[in-house]
Amino acid sequence: MRTATSFGLLLLIVISFRVSFCPAAERVYVGTYDTVRTFDASGKLLDSFPIGSGLIDIAVNGRGEIYALKQVLEPGTSTIRDVIDKYLPDGTWVQEIVSRLDGLIWNPTIGPDGNLYFCYNEFYPNGGGFSSIERFSPNGNSLGVFATASTFWGSTRGIDFDSSQRMHISVQNVVEVFDVNGSSLGTLPTTRDQYGRTIYSRFGSTGDLDVDATDTIHIATLDRRIVNLDSSGEFLSAFDPQMQSLMTITSDPKGVLYVGGSDAGFGTVKSFRNDGTPLGVFATGFSRQVVGVVVANVVPEPSATVLASSFFTLAAYRSARRKQP
Repeated sequence: MRTATSFGLLLLIVISFRVSFCPAAERVYVGTYDTVRTFDASGKLLDSFPIGSGLIDIAVNGRGEIYALKQVLEPGTSTIRDVIDKYLPDGTWVQEIVSRLDGLIWNPTIGPDGNLYFCYNEFYPNGGGFSSIERFSPNGNSLGVFATASTFWGSTRGIDFDSSQRMHISVQNVVEVFDVNGSSLGTLPTTRDQYGRTIYSRFGSTGDLDVDATDTIHIATLDRRIVNLDSSGEFLSAFDPQMQSLMTITSDPKGVLYVGGSDAGFGTVKSFRNDGTPLGVFATGFSRQVVGVVVANVVPEPSATVLASSFFTLAAYRSARRKQP
């Protein structure tokens, strides 16, 4: 009896391990005009599914669920509505998270708390407007306004968080920083290079932004350069990724940069070391330019096969125990 009991406990431990131990895997998500593709860290295509036309950015959480920001036409009109839809990892549509007709949504981003953040810009009829960062829970509940810009941004181009969970926003020619409570910490010091020139005067408006694991800030600029800043905003370096269009930038935990846009007439993602050293073309050949790239460490749900086999194994063990004299 003691041997059978020990075996039963061991079996339960094995079953629990099979069901609960699903190691995280690094995945690279690439969004184009109407499609999201999933790659492993080596660049192997794992999955691809249509997501509807008008895609302009994506965010991905730790379960591999995808938030797609799209611009869609109102039926029978020329009016454009900004929509964020949520999808399961296999591309199954789940729900509409938010829809706005009277303003612009930019930069959906998953925060360190697992919630969805995005910038919302509303324009006044007589000019000007306001910019704010809104926050939603993973199941689509509004958590209100997280932060409000000190000045009207017009249109932000990048949102990311550093290791202290401070939010960085790139807009026009500045980077504004917010603490964990959404209070503004001000703008970085105009990000001047070694000659005293601002990024804006040298490279044009700032575009997408990434803060890597070392808190180095990487900014894509209007003239298709990547500018690297330290955490205080001081200029470190700049490099040319050799892209026809430069739409998006992100990094993985090892500091590898992924730059998306188009090159040689095709949607393309290139990878670089964080100092700008080229690592090669990660993915290319897409008919539309790349508008969003996300690197996520995804923990998959236990498969139906694992759950079913574990259940039947346990049932068989219990049946055998009942037949013991």
